[in-house]
Amino acid sequence: MSGLLLSTGILEDLGINPLVLVVQAVIFITTFIVLRRLLFGRMMAYMVGRETEVQGDLDRLSHSRAELEKRSAEYEAHIARIEKEAYDRMQAVLKEGLEAKGRISAQAQQAAAAEVKAAIEAIGREKKSAMAVLQKEVQAISRQAVERVIGVPVDAKDLDRSLKNAGGAP
Repeated sequence: MSGLLLSTGILEDLGINPLVLVVQAVIFITTFIVLRRLLFGRMMAYMVGRETEVQGDLDRLSHSRAELEKRSAEYEAHIARIEKEAYDRMQAVLKEGLEAKGRISAQAQQAAAAEVKAAIEAIGREKKSAMAVLQKEVQAISRQAVERVIGVPVDAKDLDRSLKNAGGAP
């Protein structure tokens, strides 16, 4: 087959000059070798370095994400512990409030009972004094009635004695 390609008849019919083809192949191979040593090596080193850097960033990101998840779990546990403490404190304050309510209610009941007792005693004293005043007024009215019926002034002492003898209380 190489005999066909090298034959000048077919190549000339296609418009290909074999010398130009060989020169272009040599230039291509030389350019490829030079570019490989100068450009491709540096590019590959840069690409490998960049890939290593990206992999390092991914590793750091993965580590940071794991650290974030760990701290989030710690934070949630801490918040749960704080909420439990707050609930316990609220329950203690509520219990203390209920106990204080009971104490205050008991004190109020005792105070009310004492006031009722004092009021009953005061009413008793007022009743006694009112009875004494009423007895004096009844005696005075009785004396006036007797004086009107008899027509003679009566001494209060005599009337008291008469009432005592009759069964009335002064």
